[in-house]
Amino acid sequence: MSSAVVRDLGVLLDSELSMKHHISKVTSTCYYHLRRLHQIRNYLSRKTLIQIVMSFVISRIDYCNSVLVGLPVSTLAPLQQVQNAAVWLILGLNRRSHITPALKQLHWLPSRLSPFEQERSLVVAPFQSADQTFGTACLST
Repeated sequence: MSSAVVRDLGVLLDSELSMKHHISKVTSTCYYHLRRLHQIRNYLSRKTLIQIVMSFVISRIDYCNSVLVGLPVSTLAPLQQVQNAAVWLILGLNRRSHITPALKQLHWLPSRLSPFEQERSLVVAPFQSADQTFGTACLST
């Protein structure tokens, strides 16, 4: 049984809203760009390489990611693999290197976090720490 797929604002939607077609298309496009960048990486500075990867790869992963809220981690895994490949390319790491410290070094959130969790960690967490500091300051006076 095949499902009809439509494109709306660059997002591929199927009749089941599984988003598998969209994720597959995004990952294949990102890997294409990563392969091309891998060929010229020695001619670019790290800063330039980061900017190009952000423009061609990470922006595609982030575009309309709110439609991915609630999907299983197994469906989102290919996006995390693309992000890992981008980190390996930028930092020149081998595939066996731990990715979490590298993500922290680049100040990138893992894609395995749902878009809601990413927004929460970017928006709410700084205010929570500020509120805790404010609350502790009020209690200590």
